[in-house]
Amino acid sequence: RLIISFIHCLKSNNVEIIRLKKIKKKLLDREKVFYLFALEIFSLYCEELQSENKIDFDDMINYATYVMKKNLVALKYRYIIIDEYQDISLIRFNLIKELLQITNAKLMCVGDDYQAIYGFSGSNVSLFLNFFNYFPEGNRIDIKYTYRNSYELIKTSVKFIKKNPYRLRKNIHATFLYKNPIVLVYY
Repeated sequence: RLIISFIHCLKSNNVEIIRLKKIKKKLLDREKVFYLFALEIFSLYCEELQSENKIDFDDMINYATYVMKKNLVALKYRYIIIDEYQDISLIRFNLIKELLQITNAKLMCVGDDYQAIYGFSGSNVSLFLNFFNYFPEGNRIDIKYTYRNSYELIKTSVKFIKKNPYRLRKNIHATFLYKNPIVLVYY
């Protein structure tokens, strides 16, 4: 699973094998063992895909971006809506940018950096946190109320989340109280 996650992270950030071979000089000895092992599997995986004339999901996204860059397809979208934007990867971001460029569509993204959980699989929350650097004409609308969790749970979780300096500042309010929603279990 670790190797699969490693490969997915590489591909979702559009990292090429040639660039990877240069990185190993900067690694600690114990990191090199994993890295060389994973790099060998990654190389074999890419070779296998190529020999079978197949692509994986990340390749599909990269290929779709390439097709749009080369103007090999005509698309007529007026709106592009993305949910869970906090979990976007670099290759998906590149695809969106290309879509916007060729269609002049309006973009709407929904996401919450407090819920970004897919860094292990290649998502990059900084693409969410720095949204206005990439889309300066955008607007931000905060949803201030949660109907899913109690005041006590929100208060406790936000206290924890606020320790992360790389997050957006926001106020969240719950719509109901629930006595003792958190139970600590010691082993």
